[in-house]
Amino acid sequence: MRVTSKAHFIRAFKDIGLLEGSSVLVHVSMRKFGYIVNGANDIINAVVEVVGKSGTLLASANTPQYTEPKDWENPKIPDKYVSFVKNNMDLFDVNLSMPRGRGKLAEILLMYKKTFRSNHPVRSLSALGKKAEYYTKEHNFHDPEGVNSPLHKLYQDNGYTLLIGVDMSVSSILHVAENIADVPYLYTTKCVALDEF
Repeated sequence: MRVTSKAHFIRAFKDIGLLEGSSVLVHVSMRKFGYIVNGANDIINAVVEVVGKSGTLLASANTPQYTEPKDWENPKIPDKYVSFVKNNMDLFDVNLSMPRGRGKLAEILLMYKKTFRSNHPVRSLSALGKKAEYYTKEHNFHDPEGVNSPLHKLYQDNGYTLLIGVDMSVSSILHVAENIADVPYLYTTKCVALDEF
């Protein structure tokens, strides 16, 4: 079994050129690293140490569980239960709603006292560091990856995406490229966020 610690991640992040003062969006598959001594905290703390007080760590905090249940595919809700699920769902709460399908780092980052989170009910982003409030302050409901979104601000700042044990297929920053390119499928993708029942 491989055992990994914060020190391993610090060394790796420095070796690939992550610099002090960087703003960096992190995506990680922790299982690729065997046993991580302190779990997601070792990765978060390593990034924070490398980027320093002038840097910022960002992570997706998506909550697809606050969309229309009849449209869900994972898990697929049988038609006979859709109304029941919908009528018993809580509304999104920026302070309490846990990310789904984003891994342990996304969940643990929200527990850090100085973490900020954007208020989008489906596509929220969390951030820790110097520019955390700036990145999460405004998040357009109808255009969550468009101009002035948290991810678009990261793009404008020449920020980075740090893929740890994953490939580009999970990278949220690609949604900014889709918006800049104004790809046609942006207008046909169906996603209904529930804000009242």
